[in-house]
Amino acid sequence: MLLGERHQNRASLYHALYHRSAGSCFPGVMHGGPLHYRALERYRASAIKANKGNWEAKITLCENCLRESEWWIQDLPAAHIVISHGSPSLGITSDASNSGWGAVCNGETTCGHWTQSEKSHYHINCLELMASFYTLKPFAKDLKNTHVQLKLD
Repeated sequence: MLLGERHQNRASLYHALYHRSAGSCFPGVMHGGPLHYRALERYRASAIKANKGNWEAKITLCENCLRESEWWIQDLPAAHIVISHGSPSLGITSDASNSGWGAVCNGETTCGHWTQSEKSHYHINCLELMASFYTLKPFAKDLKNTHVQLKLD
């Protein structure tokens, strides 16, 4: 059932969209979705703060929220939602620590150490992402239009 089919009037649908912006349904919609929820997210955050954390408080949506909601009403049925990309052609496992990083792909390994600057300036989450980038360089450098599964922690 489409979001719009569950709501009999625009006010009900706007309210649902407003509360849905707190969830994960927006980022999964490709081809326009991520461009049409930023005002809803900002407005939701300020309204929750203004209503002292009361998610059920009645609000009046701003003009930007209404414009963004119209996109969801009109264009969501045609939006492309990827559920599966199929099986990956290549699988890579990567890990990082505060001293360095390593990866394995089809029995081959690669690794490296962080510079003193990297260790002292970057959070471990950033180091994990950097490790994934360094991992892709040797294992996927010549690949194009290929589904690669990158396993990180």
